[in-house]
Amino acid sequence: MACQISSTVLKNEFEISCLNTTVAGRLHRWMPLRILTSLRFFLGLFACLFRYRPDLVHIHSTSYSSFFEKSFMLFACRLISTHAVIHIHGGYFEKFYRDTIFKFFVRFALNRADRVVVVSHCWRHFFEQVCRKQICVLPNCAAEMFFIGNQKPTGGSDILFVGRFAPEKGILELLESIKLLREESIGNRVVIVGGSDNHEELTQVKESISAKRIEKVQLVLDAVPEKVLEFLKKAAIFVLPSHQEGLPIALLEAMAAGLPVVVSPVGGIVDVVTDCENGFLVPAGESRLFADRIKQLLEDQNLRQRMGARNYESALESHHPERSGERLAVLYRSILENQ
Repeated sequence: MACQISSTVLKNEFEISCLNTTVAGRLHRWMPLRILTSLRFFLGLFACLFRYRPDLVHIHSTSYSSFFEKSFMLFACRLISTHAVIHIHGGYFEKFYRDTIFKFFVRFALNRADRVVVVSHCWRHFFEQVCRKQICVLPNCAAEMFFIGNQKPTGGSDILFVGRFAPEKGILELLESIKLLREESIGNRVVIVGGSDNHEELTQVKESISAKRIEKVQLVLDAVPEKVLEFLKKAAIFVLPSHQEGLPIALLEAMAAGLPVVVSPVGGIVDVVTDCENGFLVPAGESRLFADRIKQLLEDQNLRQRMGARNYESALESHHPERSGERLAVLYRSILENQ
């Protein structure tokens, strides 16, 4: 969202105030602290509502506890007749909806919004079956600093992964792919940028690297944007063998940096990557095929450059903050002009 609201059209046309409701992963595991955090967010929202008297509130949510928390924020907005949009992120909402016993509440909450915003077309199809509201697709964007694809240094050789060290990101299958590449004497450095609030997940990754005896693997736990950008400049390929996704920002950043990608066809990824055109789509869990596609790109510099150039152009056209801001402005106008 920070990328989108930095766009010229939004800053010129709307007066926007932000309330940060990001919750650190570790807070989710201790319910009393999570409840206190939610109460703090509610107080912040009420303060904003009565101080600024906004015409519209744009609420960002994922699933599980985040969705229930943001639903009550949505109810508060509608209670005082303020327009509200709920914007769903992340790749777990379908599982959350399938597993919850509160399906009626989920449908009721979504139907209270003026619009339900999702990040990809596949999620639009899902939400159309869940609620009666108009579903708007607003793809994620990459920060402007990542758009270096037309000036990216040549000669990068790293295999880069950016994401949480979680099983659903396919990181263990990726390590199996790297092991297969090492057996074929492909020794490119592998950089894994991310981290985890779950100590067991991090330990599992380290133990897998040790058990497979994989050399030249660098784990980077501090994934600040500036550091991610430096690793993108040194990379030859971006990989993300996820099992579930919304539309990953890390993928869009890699595309903006002009990298070819090897990714899984899950969630919104299929909206931005076409197999064999700007990257390779490999089913999650297919470590052998992932290794083969990585090897194919490493051995063909022309293919890397061609796919990387297409990714940069695609990101510039569809996932630049200015484009995203323009779409957001259209959404806001459509609600406010029909109030």
